[in-house]
Parts: sequence; structure tokens; C-alpha cells
Amino acid sequence: MRKLRTIDLFCGSGAVMWGQQLAGMDPIYGVDRDHEALDTTRAAGFAAAYCDLQHGPSLLALLMPFRGSVDVLSASPPCQGWSGLGKKKRASDRREAAGICVTAAVTVGARWLVIENVMGLASSLYGQRLMEDARDKMGWATWWNLDAADYGVAQHRRRCFLVAGPHELVQPATCPMVNVRDVLPDIGAPAIRQEQVTAVSRSVSRPSPTVNTRGTIYTHPEVGVRRNKGDRVAGRRLTWQELALLQSFPPDYPFRGKTQGANHRLVGNAVPPILAAHVFRRIVRDHEEKSRDSS
Repeated sequence: MRKLRTIDLFCGSGAVMWGQQLAGMDPIYGVDRDHEALDTTRAAGFAAAYCDLQHGPSLLALLMPFRGSVDVLSASPPCQGWSGLGKKKRASDRREAAGICVTAAVTVGARWLVIENVMGLASSLYGQRLMEDARDKMGWATWWNLDAADYGVAQHRRRCFLVAGPHELVQPATCPMVNVRDVLPDIGAPAIRQEQVTAVSRSVSRPSPTVNTRGTIYTHPEVGVRRNKGDRVAGRRLTWQELALLQSFPPDYPFRGKTQGANHRLVGNAVPPILAAHVFRRIVRDHEEKSRDSS
């Protein structure tokens, strides 16, 4: 049985493509406009190209040679406009490029479309219109609201996935929880804390808080201590390598940021590969079932 072929837009460091490969797919191409992210994706063994993804005509021209040879188009467009950390921007904001992904899926003839973003997009009016557009063009569409901690990732990271295709799919079943100590056995502290005001230190026997692009998770000597304004940091900052493990990257994943800060950004922007694998494995299993039924 042939593997499903995928293209990933806004591919970043290749995390989704890695997850698709774990799920049994064949990621054939990634597209992004961040050169350090592209260097990382290529170092991980995937083909990837630069494109200004905000410019629709350039993107569609780049994808035309793949028309008819792609089964799944995936994308993780910028989330700043819908993040709870900032003001929501109107749908026409140039940072919100999710709409072009539906057109791109139709252009290449993909049967399935998966768009990942922060929870705010799914609950917005624009997110509902995006789902309706995908449903009109693909046949069926819905939002899956998932927490990475429910899928074997040692981190609470709630994200939404717009899944669209020819027929309904049920979201993946959850699996046993993985905690911080499972992936960082030598962390050397009983707790960690996101060093932001009001954050509370939590046991390393639980999943971590969300890994962000600034790398603000630190060790802490006690569980249950709230951070107040002006408090001094009590422990050490987790390295980007440790945060990559919390994101479920393999230990030898070849990040190519030119600085520590760049690697923190690449790690924090990524979709946890193990979470991606669970999402795309649902499509793979559907493909396998349909292939058996037709044989």
C-alpha cells in the first residue's frame, strides 16, 4: 500500500513533517519563509523551499507542479492574531494566512486538509467561516480541540486543528500521560515554573506548562509557589534542548538556529511531533481501511 504524500505550509522546523513520517506518511515538501527554520527542516531530511506565504500567487505558482500528486496538505500559519497573549486582529490582517491554505489544498488536489493553530482561531467568527469554506470545497470539515498532554507529550499545549476532507473523521483517542521527569530524568529539581506573573510552580511528576518562543520555564525548589511581580527567579532556565524534549522532538533533532534565542524560537513555535503523529495517523488509518474495503 502506497504512503499518503503530504505538503506542509508554514513548515517551521519540520515538526509536523516529522510527525507525519511517524504516522506512516510521505512528507514530500515543506514551505516557509524563515531561513533558519528551513535549514532545520532540510537538516532533518525533508525537502523544503522558501516562499513568501503571505503572497498567494507566489505560493500557488510554487505548488502547481505538485497538482495531482498530493494527498494531504497541512499548515501551521502564524498564530499571533488569535493568541490570548495579544489583541485579536481582523481576518484581513496580513499575519492571518489560514485562508490561503484552503485554496492551496484545492490547487494541488489534496483530499485532506489540516490546519493547526491556537484555540482562539477555532472560537472566532473568522475560524467558523474558515471551516465553512473548507467544508464547501472539501466536503466535510470540523475543528478538533486537543491538548498535547493527552497524546503522550510531556507538556500542556492546547491547540485546535481544522480537519477537512471527503468524509467525517473522529478525533484521535487519548493515551497515557507523560510527565516532565519521564523525559528529563536529570532535571535536578522537584518543580518547574513558567516565569510569568501569577504562574504557579508545578511538580515535575506532571506535564510542563506550554513551551513558548522565549524559553521562560525555570526549575523551582518547591511545588505550588506563585510568582508575584518583582520575585527573583529561584532556579535555572531550561535549555532549548530540554524544551525540545518537552515538545517531543528526538534528542538528536538538528536545530539550525544561529543563536540560543533562535533555537528557543524554533522550538517554541513548533507543533509537538508526537501530537502531529496522532492527528495524521487518523487519516492514515482511514486510508488503510478504505483500501482494504476496496480490495
